[in-house]
Amino acid sequence: LWTLNPASTSPIHLEMFKFLGAMIGMAFRSGQVIDLKLCSIFWKKLVNESPTLEDLDFTDAYAVQFIKDVENVKLGISKEEFKYAMELTWTTQLSNGETVPVCEGGEEKPVQYEEVDDYHKKVIETRIHESDKQFNAVKQGFDLIFPTSCLSILSWREVELRVVGPSTISVEDLKSITYYSNCCPDNE
Repeated sequence: LWTLNPASTSPIHLEMFKFLGAMIGMAFRSGQVIDLKLCSIFWKKLVNESPTLEDLDFTDAYAVQFIKDVENVKLGISKEEFKYAMELTWTTQLSNGETVPVCEGGEEKPVQYEEVDDYHKKVIETRIHESDKQFNAVKQGFDLIFPTSCLSILSWREVELRVVGPSTISVEDLKSITYYSNCCPDNE
């Protein structure tokens, strides 16, 4: 699955994201599907649904596993042991590999035992919103073709299905769109 690159912030990149949004809007409006494998976070944002930890798991299973591992370690050790076992700072790694702070001064600030839950929330929030600037450009492009405000009556899965089509096709559907040349369906 693809996700929007949070490092693509130049004016030309944002114009390209806007064009991508217009293409997606055209596919949605026309019913012509396009081969576009975008993560559920993207589709949920398009219909104003809130992405979850499970959505992040589809794009970065390592980050989600790390969050769960830190929580498990916290449950099994004391405050003093945590300080030495987990040398965490208030940072996270984005999908493009860049390490960013999740709070002001996060690079220098160690995560304390009692702050783990808050740390998790900030990491998840940062990761889910890491490409908001790029997504807003996509949304502007989509809005040129079809108003995203009208998408609220649909689920994110319905919008995705209309744009990219079903991920599987039945044998009956395949037979209904197959044309034979110099043979017939009964030939082996």
